Amino acid sequence: NKELKNFCITNNIPIKSEGKLIVAKNEKDLEGLFSLYDNAKNNDIEVYLGRERELKDFEPNAKTFEYFLYVSSTFVVNPLDVLNVLYEYLKNKGVYFLLGCKFKKNIEKGLALIENKMINYGFLINAGGLYADSIAHVFNVGLDYKILPFKGLYLIFNSDERFIRRSIYPVPDLNFPFLGVHFTVGDHIKIGPTAILAFSRENYNMFYRFKFSEFKDIFLLALRLFFSKIKYRELFLREISKYSKKRFYEDASALVKSIPNINKFKWYLSGIRAQLVNIKTMELENDFIIQRGDCSLHILNAVSPAFTASFPFTKYIIENYILTNKWLIKKDI
Repeated sequence: NKELKNFCITNNIPIKSEGKLIVAKNEKDLEGLFSLYDNAKNNDIEVYLGRERELKDFEPNAKTFEYFLYVSSTFVVNPLDVLNVLYEYLKNKGVYFLLGCKFKKNIEKGLALIENKMINYGFLINAGGLYADSIAHVFNVGLDYKILPFKGLYLIFNSDERFIRRSIYPVPDLNFPFLGVHFTVGDHIKIGPTAILAFSRENYNMFYRFKFSEFKDIFLLALRLFFSKIKYRELFLREISKYSKKRFYEDASALVKSIPNINKFKWYLSGIRAQLVNIKTMELENDFIIQRGDCSLHILNAVSPAFTASFPFTKYIIENYILTNKWLIKKDI
């Protein structure tokens, strides 16, 4: 959080808003709220545990059950702004970008086919997101894992009116690696995301990039999860109902005292989370998972807060996987 914020300030990347509230919907949520508080304190994160009567001082329109958390260090930034700065910086350092190209296959050690180009490599880092597992499997790595894509739908408030001034989150269900539908305050107020199964890995909208082969694999893996654990049955059924705008809107309404009419919200851009599944234990993985191959490294799971943590995570990768690689040290790269 600190490193990303410093990067934004140094590079004049606009910060859209700061601070977030985590509120409880009922008594059941309090255990999770207190757990988050203890975790924050143990990790030296500045957090305030407040009583319900104090909430109006932080956000008059928010509502909670008995207690809430306020995290002052949270901030909202446009990820594209960060990526554009990084892109220009790296390009000026001589990094070559080959964009919009598909990884086809690994011909042999040190030689891969990318779209219609043969690429020589000394050490390959696979951070392929939604296709990270498929690429890893080509290198005989991560065979116990498969990616299940979850679509995050959003609603955006179609007005400049500010009915809240800070982002508001529910207490997350710690059984799942999802944060739950929440309010994000940036240039506009957004509600989301959902955690609905996507029909294909890049199925951002309707039948966009729909592939039947991917749909079949996703359906079969989801079916295995559905029948293996009751918690996943509950998750799938609960989330699929949020294809209904009304249901989605009602879920967010529980976090505030009043909300503008549903007609003032419209569907917005969606995102797809590359969620890793351990096909041996039939569990969704909720931590970073990195596996090494021969002259390759595969980042199979980069869960939230992966974007916020991207700078120290990169340092971790370099220090623990790149600089310790004997081939790289010997070649003086």
